[in-house]
Amino acid sequence: MGKKIFEVYLAKEDIPNNEAYAKLDLPASLWELWDALDKVRLQTDDILYMEIEGYDAFEYLSPHLDGLDISLNELNDLAALLSALDEVQEAAFEGLFSMEVQRKVNANGGVITLQDLRDLAVSAKTDCYHVVEAADDAQLGRFYAENDFVPELDGVSNEVFEMLDFAGIGRMMRCSENGVFVDSLYVLRDGELTTAPPVQKTLPEKPGYLFRLTLGLCPDFGGDRTAVLDLPASEEALVAAQEQLGTLNWENTVVLNYDGILPNAAVFADLPSELEEFNAFTKAARDIPRSELSKLKALL
Repeated sequence: MGKKIFEVYLAKEDIPNNEAYAKLDLPASLWELWDALDKVRLQTDDILYMEIEGYDAFEYLSPHLDGLDISLNELNDLAALLSALDEVQEAAFEGLFSMEVQRKVNANGGVITLQDLRDLAVSAKTDCYHVVEAADDAQLGRFYAENDFVPELDGVSNEVFEMLDFAGIGRMMRCSENGVFVDSLYVLRDGELTTAPPVQKTLPEKPGYLFRLTLGLCPDFGGDRTAVLDLPASEEALVAAQEQLGTLNWENTVVLNYDGILPNAAVFADLPSELEEFNAFTKAARDIPRSELSKLKALL
């Protein structure tokens, strides 16, 4: 499910320190979410208690997320959006977030909503901003001056150029543009934000499959071909997946993603080299009554 964004603690709201609890890294797959709720043992009228215990690189979101009425599914969706960002896009998200806080919170006392955060995460993957390598006003001012963004400096000699107040130029440009510094980068928004599609508060229904593997070739063996296998699979489906990947006996194949009713099952299986054996295991698991699966999870 990509890099970890949040670590959450889950329990029943009326007894948050009960032995029936779960700790979960987000983003998580749908089966991982349902498995966590099984550990909490929620009954029909119980309310889920959720506490974010870890923010990884997004600690600055803590004061804003702590006060939000946000469900597990909504938080997982936000984590998935943030997990998809690369290093520069993460800096852009932080910059866009900082600008939104200044605009919305400091200006009129408004609050940053979940939809705001989702919009910013989606927008960080668009071209609504520029990122410049500059850690302070002096570096920013020099960048603008050297790249002809200050018309008044046209024609000045090198000697005069080096005498300029680059920090003053950078501060003037930053204030006029409402840009912000994020570590060693300067982030400037110059376009409209993208609106993220809505997300439901409740968890979707449990998946129709019991186990799902996404397979791909090792990077050294070329191509971006992938194959998705729902297990248990027929022999024909296994052969078709190998043909799709262009491999025999799963050579040079890696598991890109795993999801299943037993979230830790992939830990003890040497996949994909033992895929046939694992497929046999999933056939046995399919025949176990759902009410008995908790015993198998405990054993594993």
